[in-house]
Amino acid sequence: GAAGAAGTAGAVGAGVGIGVGMAAAATAPVATNAVTAAEATPAALAGFGHLGKVTHKIHKGIGKFTNDFIDTVDAAFDGVIDGDLFHPRANNIASAVRSSLKGSENSEVNAFGLSMVHLERENHRTALNQLDEVQSSAALMADPNVRSQMVEHLMRIGDAAFEAQKFAVATDAYEKIFSIYYEEQKDIDVDGGRTLQLAIKGCIRCHKKLALEEERKDEYLKAIHHRNRIYQLLHTNKRTIPACQQLIMIAFLHGQLEQYKESADVLSDAIRRLFQGVQSFDLMPKDRISLLIRCYHMRAICYAKQQLWNKAFEQYDEALPLIAREEGMNSRDYNSALIHKSALLVTTGDYATALTTVNQYFKNVKDSLTVRQGLQLVDDGDHIMALDTLAAAHLKLGNVDKAIEAFEKKLAFVENVPKNDELKSATMHKLGCLLAYKKRHAEALPLLTGALEKRK
Repeated sequence: GAAGAAGTAGAVGAGVGIGVGMAAAATAPVATNAVTAAEATPAALAGFGHLGKVTHKIHKGIGKFTNDFIDTVDAAFDGVIDGDLFHPRANNIASAVRSSLKGSENSEVNAFGLSMVHLERENHRTALNQLDEVQSSAALMADPNVRSQMVEHLMRIGDAAFEAQKFAVATDAYEKIFSIYYEEQKDIDVDGGRTLQLAIKGCIRCHKKLALEEERKDEYLKAIHHRNRIYQLLHTNKRTIPACQQLIMIAFLHGQLEQYKESADVLSDAIRRLFQGVQSFDLMPKDRISLLIRCYHMRAICYAKQQLWNKAFEQYDEALPLIAREEGMNSRDYNSALIHKSALLVTTGDYATALTTVNQYFKNVKDSLTVRQGLQLVDDGDHIMALDTLAAAHLKLGNVDKAIEAFEKKLAFVENVPKNDELKSATMHKLGCLLAYKKRHAEALPLLTGALEKRK
């Protein structure tokens, strides 16, 4: 009984403890960039656990999803202009365009005109397709006037498609503008780069919408593709903070796919970027420090998942002093990291150090003004993990009575946790086993019976 309870407690207190936290660490908001703040989904948070409700699931969700839909049916409404009874105005426009272009040998003029006809009809994809032949012609695109006209028409299509919530079409239009400026290396900077900046902003907005939609559907690989593109665009514009925010989101999505090595590699890239131009922690801007803390904590989880224990401990050793300096030892981030480190210590068999570490958290709880005001120092998941870690460490050190006390505190705590049947059943079972081991059968029997009933 005691051995089974010890094993189970250790698994809950340490194994589960290592795995939680990535989602919250990935999604804590940084209020320095409106483009990248608040951008993940409740669905994206489900698999990786809970690091601490730091304003965003670290607030509780990666933000609020908009009801944006990708344009998947636009092509179904494409077709010939004539005979469309639903768009009489479009027929009139088409007729006028054809009359004005009759006999014209300028294919680009025809393409631009027909593109605008389809745009009037809100056939955004067809409007965009009309320009493909012109953009694929090196001879036509060598003309600066044609390039300028192309950019102008693409911008109109992109803006209209975005307004119509056809984000896939809008993305393609903005990306074509970007390619004209960069990939073709053409000089069309007639407005001081304003059009390019608008196109980049449009690209970022669209890729973000598409990433959110893919995350909502748990299509994490597709979401990674869009977020990588956002990162590239932000990197091109030398916007360090929002670029690193995207890297953190990409790392989180790799974690959702249990690609922990890839996640750690992306976080390492983010850390390198955060240190660019900075010689020491003391000189690092505060908005970078908050991201750096998140990267260390997430990377610790990734290394733990790969059983790279020493590397995981190194991350906590980097993060904890930094958090203490910036936020204090009674902060949510500090105590969440402390709990996770103690769980990792149980996993690696260093029970005495684990006990010392987790007891530091409980001391902080006792000393905290936040707790005295009726608020928790960490979220429910982290507090439960701390109690499990405390119980597991005591059991492994032979302190069965202390382990029983820890489980009694946990059982009292989970009574107030929503949808707690499974959690309560597991706690009752462990506590019952330990009480039975101590021959306190009258107390053990109702707990074990209750645990079985909740599992029916």
